[in-house]
Amino acid sequence: MDKEKMNAEVLENTAGELTGEDAEVSEDPYAGMTPEEAEKAAAKAAADRAAAIEAMLTQMGVPVSIVEDRMSITGMGLTQRVATGQLLRGGTYPSHADHRMVMALSVASLGASSPIVIDDVACVAKSFPDFNELFARL
Repeated sequence: MDKEKMNAEVLENTAGELTGEDAEVSEDPYAGMTPEEAEKAAAKAAADRAAAIEAMLTQMGVPVSIVEDRMSITGMGLTQRVATGQLLRGGTYPSHADHRMVMALSVASLGASSPIVIDDVACVAKSFPDFNELFARL
């Protein structure tokens, strides 16, 4: 793989073998649904999430478009944003009660021209209970 052509870093697992864990599935949003119903619900959730991401990036000033099932984002790294003065736009952003949106918005705030205020950061506890506390230490 040519890292220069891809302009990306290659990450490798150096921790050893991966192992499985038992997980609590009582919060499965698709429990009790037929496979067809679950598939439709998952597709709707993915479409809603894509629309939320598109709205977030647009508000930040990042060119983004969705055509069918593809999202195209024209971005730049933080160093380039600082050098060109094209920082992300701050403001108030909805989390859509999605822990992933909270984490994405938090990281984006590091390259924003003004504070990013997230309407609901508590939902991040679903996947990373200590995220807000740890992120505040940065």
